[in-house]
Amino acid sequence: MSSLSKLNRVRRCVALILLLTALAAPVSVFAQNANQAAGPGTILDNLRSAGNAAKYNVDSSKEGIPAFVDLVGQVLNAFFAVVGIILIVLMIHAGYLWMTARGNEEQVTKAKDQIRQAIVGFIILTGAYAITYFVLTALNGFSRAIT
Repeated sequence: MSSLSKLNRVRRCVALILLLTALAAPVSVFAQNANQAAGPGTILDNLRSAGNAAKYNVDSSKEGIPAFVDLVGQVLNAFFAVVGIILIVLMIHAGYLWMTARGNEEQVTKAKDQIRQAIVGFIILTGAYAITYFVLTALNGFSRAIT
């Protein structure tokens, strides 16, 4: 095995270790979660009582449109988050391809195309999020006006 392939193998291992460390970092944060007690009640209870005092409809467990709108909103937010992460990974991969092209025009063109596609995907994702946010906010406001 040549020293260049050994060096590439070491670089890939280091990159994998750094990626796994970055993905595991949020797990090691010991922040208080929303269900732990904070004073007279839980944080969630305190937020609900503040919302009720401000005359907001904070109970999304009712049947009908509010519960459905909340569910659709949560599913779409999760979907947008996953697609956003995929787009970031594609951008990083394209940058890696470009940096390791070593004058190979075909690889540089491939990297540029991938970056362009990721940017277009990000623009489409942002537009879809804005439209979804507008529609769900309108539906949620409409349902609050009915109840």
